[in-house]
Amino acid sequence: MKMIFEKIKMVFVAVLTLGVLVACENTMLNNMVDDRVYLLKEDLQSVTVFNSNEPIIAIDIVKSGMKGRTAQLRLDIKPELLTDYNTAQQKEYKLLDPVAYRLSSSTLDMGADDYQKAFEIFLDGEKFKAEQEKDPTAILAIPCEVTLLNPALDEKETMQTVIVPTLIEPYIQFTKAGFLNDLNSIKSSSLAILHYYSKVEVNYPNLQDVNFKVELAKDHQALIQQYNEAHKDEPGYENYVVLPTASYELYSDWTIAKGANYTGIDFKVYKDKLVDNTGKPQYGKYVLPLRIIQVSTNKIHPDNDLVLIPFDYHE
Repeated sequence: MKMIFEKIKMVFVAVLTLGVLVACENTMLNNMVDDRVYLLKEDLQSVTVFNSNEPIIAIDIVKSGMKGRTAQLRLDIKPELLTDYNTAQQKEYKLLDPVAYRLSSSTLDMGADDYQKAFEIFLDGEKFKAEQEKDPTAILAIPCEVTLLNPALDEKETMQTVIVPTLIEPYIQFTKAGFLNDLNSIKSSSLAILHYYSKVEVNYPNLQDVNFKVELAKDHQALIQQYNEAHKDEPGYENYVVLPTASYELYSDWTIAKGANYTGIDFKVYKDKLVDNTGKPQYGKYVLPLRIIQVSTNKIHPDNDLVLIPFDYHE
């Protein structure tokens, strides 16, 4: 009798659990809506692209909802759209000549499982810069119209966006460049070996290791002479001289790791090597001019490739 009661109890629990699950299944989709396809961003889009290889401008399309529908879309460049936008917004954007870019494809298919895809515009960096040089004050734009070729009932069929690209050169550079304001003090009581650091960065999203070289600037004597000449009339000014090669240790090869945008470079200064021919401490003002001389990808900044690190050795 007890066994029969237990079996009836188990069946009751199973039926009750199934009922709960069915109830949940019947209500969990109540607030979901049908799929909708739309531009991630309409109207004006200011886009930053880096002049490496063939820069890509992405026009993102999003599909949201529950049904997993497919969608077909077409992208057209519409000069009249820019005219209308300028009038409505009281702007003076200028149409970018199509010679400076190309579409990867004017059509886009979204599968049932696709949540987001993008039209791609490939920018020709050199031709874009040439267009800018023709009218340096102009803001160049690409007016785009996206048409949904298989719209659902009451779904928006056409969408517009005006793309305004800004082209940036991808550089490696010293984070703090030029003659540094921070004067490194070395005293007679300082440790025999002193450690110093500088920071090198890239100004773009880094998708691979960036290998680079840093060395004593070949024109260091001219650089130091120029700095001394510019400051010689300052009260109490003391001329800088180059930090003797024997007094520091610096590796030339460095890497900014994939995914990072900077690395620190370190070097050692041997205080006891700052001496004259008799071994007597050679107090005074020193400077170490370092230059980035080589990089494995993209470009070296034309101005921020150099840092001059000053030292004051005193009693």
